[in-house]
Amino acid sequence: MEKLQLIEQLDEDEKKSIFKIIDGLVSKKKLKDTLTSALKTS
Repeated sequence: MEKLQLIEQLDEDEKKSIFKIIDGLVSKKKLKDTLTSALKTS
């Protein structure tokens, strides 16, 4: 929770950058999970 409070203190451009990084990491994990699942069923 403390990290969320720190993010709230950032300006808009900084917040956008943080959220883009988080979105990229989440997308990477979803892709990895999907590929791992596809390889297991093959």
